[in-house]
Amino acid sequence: MTRDTELTLNQVTEVIRALPRRRSGTAPDVTYLADGLLWCALCGARLTVEPAEGWYADPHGAAYACAECGRTRARVTTVHQELRELVRRRLADPAVIVRWRSARLAALTAELAQLRAVLVWGRDERHCARLGRALHLGAGPFGRAAVEAGLGHLDTVATRLVELVTEYAALTSGPERGRTRHIGELRAARLAFSDLYFPLLQLGHQLRGTLREQRRRTVRALGGRREYAAYQAELHAARLPLWDLLAHPDWYAPQPAKLPAHDEALARDWSRDPTREPGRRRKLLLTALGEDRLTLGPATADGPRLHLVPAPADRAPAGNPEAP
Repeated sequence: MTRDTELTLNQVTEVIRALPRRRSGTAPDVTYLADGLLWCALCGARLTVEPAEGWYADPHGAAYACAECGRTRARVTTVHQELRELVRRRLADPAVIVRWRSARLAALTAELAQLRAVLVWGRDERHCARLGRALHLGAGPFGRAAVEAGLGHLDTVATRLVELVTEYAALTSGPERGRTRHIGELRAARLAFSDLYFPLLQLGHQLRGTLREQRRRTVRALGGRREYAAYQAELHAARLPLWDLLAHPDWYAPQPAKLPAHDEALARDWSRDPTREPGRRRKLLLTALGEDRLTLGPATADGPRLHLVPAPADRAPAGNPEAP
């Protein structure tokens, strides 16, 4: 999406549907952190998770195994403990952190440009109404209700933008270098909007029903149409300054970002509970791996079973799609 290209409704709906619904970086479909990330050192096949047997299978009994050659197999507890040590070593390497920071800034820059373009598109009420109807299940809302529904979806875009701007500012923290906006200003604007937005959102959820029914009951709960319209106007008056700030390109954060090596998850024993916080641990593993491949070999008397296979020198650093 470029600045001089008009976005289409389909592009905007695709962007909104692709927004992450969970903020912890977890992978909902992954039970074990290395599922799909290990390869057999003997035949080169991707390893799969072999669950423990029994009606009440103990997750500690699961194993990473090769279904192709059948010669590579290791319990998840053993692999996870070795993974933790490998991740800690890799994240202590300055070169790995430099690579991670560069890749993360590039990803943030691309997503920031995309979501900022969506907010510019959403300043047109006609676009908001079309968006509200397009993303609503069942009979779509009409009139002002459609505009409000569209704005609600754009508010999720703004929420994501606040997170991205904050992370980008922390990753580029240092001398102000002429920056004109302090990240605290953005947080204050977000708080002012949230103080009005979330009570209204919670009220709608409590009332249940279709979107039209929720709106009708919310109007009654606030005292009538005039009071509801005044509340919506106050909400929009807090929304627009937040959107204006999110369009600003250069922010200053006094505190630098916390590096992956300082994540509290690395202080825990990954073998004790192999299904605990798999998304968070997987995120650290992906950061440590970069473009490299991780292989699991047969058991040995001593020495690690996990080995890194460097990515080819001519391979472009496109990044793992799951990478943070």
